[in-house]
Amino acid sequence: MFKFAAWLGVFLAGAVLCAENVPFDVRAKAERMRENGQTCAGGTSEKFGVYIISLVDLELDGEIPMAEASELALAQGKREIAAFIGQEVSARDRVETTVTTIDDRTESKEFHESMISVNVNQFLRGVVLYDIRKTRKGVSAICFVTGRTMDMSRELQEQMAKLPPGTVSAVGVAYVVDGRLDLAKQQSLQTALRSAVEQVLGTTLAANTQVQDNEKVRSRIFAHASGFVEEYRIIEEGAGDGSYRTAIYARVAKDKLLESYSAYLKSFGDPLFCLRSGNRELYQTFAKFFVGFGLKLSADEKKADYLIDALGDYRQLRHPASGMNGVQLSLWIRISDANTGRELLSQKNDPRRSAVFHASGERQKEIATEKAFAQIREPLHRELNRMIGQMASAGREITVVIDNYSTAYSEALELFCKVLEQVPGCGNVNRKIDAVSQTVTVTADYQGKMDDLADFLKARLRKEMPQKSWIPAVTAVETNRLQLTY
Repeated sequence: MFKFAAWLGVFLAGAVLCAENVPFDVRAKAERMRENGQTCAGGTSEKFGVYIISLVDLELDGEIPMAEASELALAQGKREIAAFIGQEVSARDRVETTVTTIDDRTESKEFHESMISVNVNQFLRGVVLYDIRKTRKGVSAICFVTGRTMDMSRELQEQMAKLPPGTVSAVGVAYVVDGRLDLAKQQSLQTALRSAVEQVLGTTLAANTQVQDNEKVRSRIFAHASGFVEEYRIIEEGAGDGSYRTAIYARVAKDKLLESYSAYLKSFGDPLFCLRSGNRELYQTFAKFFVGFGLKLSADEKKADYLIDALGDYRQLRHPASGMNGVQLSLWIRISDANTGRELLSQKNDPRRSAVFHASGERQKEIATEKAFAQIREPLHRELNRMIGQMASAGREITVVIDNYSTAYSEALELFCKVLEQVPGCGNVNRKIDAVSQTVTVTADYQGKMDDLADFLKARLRKEMPQKSWIPAVTAVETNRLQLTY
């Protein structure tokens, strides 16, 4: 895991915010930063130790709930702070830096002892949303993190060894704004719950400078973080130094996280699934199963983004001891990409465990279907978790098709693929050229919505392409497919 080593004072290098003994006013410091054109700056305080402030201004399209807007602002703030850490932190044993105090006095200090090793993820987990306000175009926010919050997390981790497996610890800190201690108390608990969920997901937002611009999937999940915590216990809470701190132990339902498929799927366009089966009983059984997990089913195979095949083979058999006639069901569930045909999930049952010898006719088949479904339900759920979890964390396969391609655009294609690799949440870019059909097919793994990808490409290509004629025009945008042409 990436770590950085630094003496607390290193954050002062080149920063306007600095060490002081005067009362600490985050909002006043934020105003100073705006006046100086800064988006991120840090310093030290007797009250908080090392601290970093990030100013975030987001333009948001549509009516985004404030809870999600807050998460997006927090993600952007963490990214700015992560970048600031990378620029300002030095791992040298001896550091000499110039410090500008509040009174504009300049001092030269030499730091050569008391070096500490700090976990970046742990530090970033302490970032809080100090203030957020609506603007004409979106929201304006102040994000704030201190070394003290990080120390709280470290102390709590030392106590975790005594707790049962599966339990996580988390600290939430909220700052009292406009005298509203009640809101700070509530927000500190929500921050702690969010941190607990974040740990179980195995992802810390803005853990490095490669963080996505499109954080909408995580914003939806974390905006309702408390719903994923099965139980929690507040082990310490209280007000002090203009803030409210809450420390908790929590048990997070990891499986429950991935039962909220609707939020994950909507984050990349709410794809359509077409369930195909030649058996009415199988269709009804699995339609109820998949719809129950938030998948949107469509009867139109041509409109579907993913195909679900529920294949069943009823086999007649005779009981080896009694000689009674029976039936067993060989069941196969398969999910594939409608565009590429790539298999994403495959699950089969053990037909022998579905054997039925009592009843007769259609009723015998119904019972065999029930037994086969009961047998496959749990492993199928686990595979569904894996599939959608992979789509959310690493991206799902998308296709970008460029028509009317010729060798005259070979240099343009190179630039296009480089820009595609720069799209937040996009990776594993590969291309194939068909000279006969004059078509380029580019595949990639992508985490966001295709309209977001199209907008990003449009803006970036205008900057990168030396000629406008090198920019392919968009002809169609689908959930997993982008069509362009020269």
